[in-house]
Amino acid sequence: ALIYPPLKEILNYAHLHHEQYTYLLTQICIKKFFIGLWLSTIIIIFFGYLLAKKSMRPIKNFTQELASIHALSLNKRLQNEGYPKELKQLAATCNDMLLRLENAFIHIKQFSASMAHELKNPIHYLQTATEVTLTTPQSVEAYQEVLHTHLETYQHLT
Repeated sequence: ALIYPPLKEILNYAHLHHEQYTYLLTQICIKKFFIGLWLSTIIIIFFGYLLAKKSMRPIKNFTQELASIHALSLNKRLQNEGYPKELKQLAATCNDMLLRLENAFIHIKQFSASMAHELKNPIHYLQTATEVTLTTPQSVEAYQEVLHTHLETYQHLT
């Protein structure tokens, strides 16, 4: 029979000394068990790491895609394809939020443009009226009249 050489010596020795045979065999089994346990643990950890890395790839891609959207590119939307079901729902929610943000930014831009226009006309009027008044000498009453008109315009602005 084919027997691994070191094991053959142990078996021969064990036949001669029967008491120590079981002790040696037990030691060999325990040693092999722990070696197998350590090897299987390392293998399980390695493949667990690979599986976790592979399963996190869609989340990493999703995060990168979401991070690429900024204030000047609010019209971009997240892809719904190629993601697991849970991330598709999250992408749809993020797209809804981006739409609301885009609408809010548009509203703020329109409001700012409107406010700039609304402020420009009265300020332009005040400047022109002041320049006209200063070009020719006026009476004190005329200056007071201009100042009262300006005060009313200022109150209207606030």
